[in-house]
Amino acid sequence: MLIVGSCGLHTIHGAYRDGIKPTKLDTECFLSSCYYLFKDTPAICEDFTKLTSCSTFALKFVPHRWLENVPVIVRVLEVLPALRQYKQAVDDKKLKRPDTKSYKRVADGCADALLEVKLHLILSVANILQSFCNASKLISPCCHSLFVIKLTSCRIY
Repeated sequence: MLIVGSCGLHTIHGAYRDGIKPTKLDTECFLSSCYYLFKDTPAICEDFTKLTSCSTFALKFVPHRWLENVPVIVRVLEVLPALRQYKQAVDDKKLKRPDTKSYKRVADGCADALLEVKLHLILSVANILQSFCNASKLISPCCHSLFVIKLTSCRIY
């Protein structure tokens, strides 16, 4: 039996996730809700696009792959002004209020004056850890590489 220890990538993902939780930023719900607000709801997409002239939508947030969500955070930061404009139009009753949990979470997030700061904080930490992960992937061997090396050293007649 070969003991290889724990996977560094999973350790770093878990450390990042667990490090964000105590801050009470609640960005996980916000990021996933930004995606699900527009997923499979063409009426909301149409209202959003007509109002904001923005045809870019949030990407899917994957909770068990924290460091790979950097593009998700970047995209939400790009569309955040349009999301706030949409929320304001709903508050002013120019648009019908979506009766979904996702909208409530997005509206609550957009009302947070520090939301951009929170997103930039988790983005900067994720960028640092992501560069570390990329460097360590190149240096440390993986189990499948060890298996391939072992197979090539065995001769089957």
